[in-house]
Amino acid sequence: MGFNDSKENPVDFKCLAFHGCDIRRFYEAQGLLDYFKMLNGPTYQTLVRHFWVRASVYNKEAAKVEEAEKVLIDPSLEGKSREEMGLEPFVCTEIRSSIMGIPVHISEDIIAFLIIRESEGSYKGGIGNSKTSQWNEVVNLSMFNNLQLSIRFSSTSSSLEREQMCPDTSSGT
Repeated sequence: MGFNDSKENPVDFKCLAFHGCDIRRFYEAQGLLDYFKMLNGPTYQTLVRHFWVRASVYNKEAAKVEEAEKVLIDPSLEGKSREEMGLEPFVCTEIRSSIMGIPVHISEDIIAFLIIRESEGSYKGGIGNSKTSQWNEVVNLSMFNNLQLSIRFSSTSSSLEREQMCPDTSSGT
């Protein structure tokens, strides 16, 4: 089986800045530019696609569901520990998937190791509440490539602004 690598730029800071969304400084302030160099490096699209198609978030809720399923199958396991049920201990939230039959678990610690950062800290960057961010309209417009859809999904636009920009989306007409 051969692998074709493909050079992409999932995050192109120059293009974003050109279109009025200059966010490079936020990541630069946090020392994350090396991460984006790695992210923008060659990737194996087929492997990535196979990983994400099967991916799921394994968190405390998923661990409890897993325990409940074991108890449904064997009621004698009620009240026993995960280890006694034959389950791995829950350590942290992970993204779980498999590639070519091999289980792959990605945790915050693994990501921190790869980007050579501590897996702790607080958010820093200047973008406060995402619902009131100045970038919402720009991002939505670039995602939907359509002014009407952009406005419909933008939480920063008031209903009056929506009516003025797109009269056909107002409830009254």
